[in-house]
Amino acid sequence: MIWRKCCRPSWKSNPSSCTPRFKHLQNLDPPGVGARDLAECLALQLEILPADTPGRDLARELVKRHLNLLAVRDFTKLKKMLRCDDETLRVVQQLITHLNPRPGAVFSNSDTRYIQHDVEVRKVKGNGW
Repeated sequence: MIWRKCCRPSWKSNPSSCTPRFKHLQNLDPPGVGARDLAECLALQLEILPADTPGRDLARELVKRHLNLLAVRDFTKLKKMLRCDDETLRVVQQLITHLNPRPGAVFSNSDTRYIQHDVEVRKVKGNGW
């Protein structure tokens, strides 16, 4: 991972020495790059939204604490945990689904290349291969 490489060799012995470099990495563009996991990636993107964005604070709480409930679509439990109604949860869900879970992918230019085989081997009943 990129964030581990920036802190070697002292990150194991003194993780606090890594914090300033790690925070700098997370402030790079696009938002969310340098995150350690999906929840942190989404939270970093939510942080840069204007404070008056509808559902922003609940969305931050959801991605930090209850992302697993959203993944399994347990909306009843989510409404209870976030103390919100159906409409508010829809706004929060829509806000989260418009975030980019892979912000670094825009820098990748690799195309999927499929391998074409030269020979096909089949087992035929009674005759072997």
